[in-house]
Amino acid sequence: EKEYARQKQIKIAQEKAIADRIALERDPKYIAKIKNQKLRAKYDLNSFIEQPFFSMLMDILRRVDAGNRLNEKDVLWLSTDGEDFYSEKLKSSYHSNEAQYYANEFIKSQDPWQAINASSHYRKSNKATIADKLLSPINIEKWKSSKKIKSAFFTTQGGVKRDIGCKDEAIILGKKAHDLMDNDFRPCTLIGAVYMETNCFDLGQEWYSKAVARGASERVIDSDLRSIFVRSNK
Repeated sequence: EKEYARQKQIKIAQEKAIADRIALERDPKYIAKIKNQKLRAKYDLNSFIEQPFFSMLMDILRRVDAGNRLNEKDVLWLSTDGEDFYSEKLKSSYHSNEAQYYANEFIKSQDPWQAINASSHYRKSNKATIADKLLSPINIEKWKSSKKIKSAFFTTQGGVKRDIGCKDEAIILGKKAHDLMDNDFRPCTLIGAVYMETNCFDLGQEWYSKAVARGASERVIDSDLRSIFVRSNK
């Protein structure tokens, strides 16, 4: 009789636990909490986030996850007060959304600046192959564009070629850009980086020096060199 009563109590407790769990899983607050946890985990943001950062961050995550663009205020916040939450996965998704937007704008307008912007964001989201497919059909030399646009296009395309391992093409494109705008430091940093990556260190330093003479920040160049060294073999 005692065992029967004990088993009956266990069954009642189990049924209550199941009912409580079902009620909890149907609770809108609980559902929202779980969704938030999954969303933060998706972007490697599992640590505790206090108010008022939590509300703003979750709003940003929801919009990015839905494929929507962020505004300047959001990006500024992520670069300053919210920099601890600007994870690599969040950066990649943000740049991927931006790339898609500018690619669509290029398709509609055929404005080469839109293709340049799209490619820049594709590179930052580790999608250089998509950027290459976007830029390759464009023969910018036949376009009635300014030297500035053509130089920017060749520099961007050179950066894409660098990312996908076509180093020789990257150098050629960089030099084309430099010939068009020899006072712009960007082609110089591109060429310098590719030479460093191909072990032509003297040429790399020479082109980085040209970049500094044309206004490039030594801090940015140091950062660029550091990333090259990190990826290099022993």
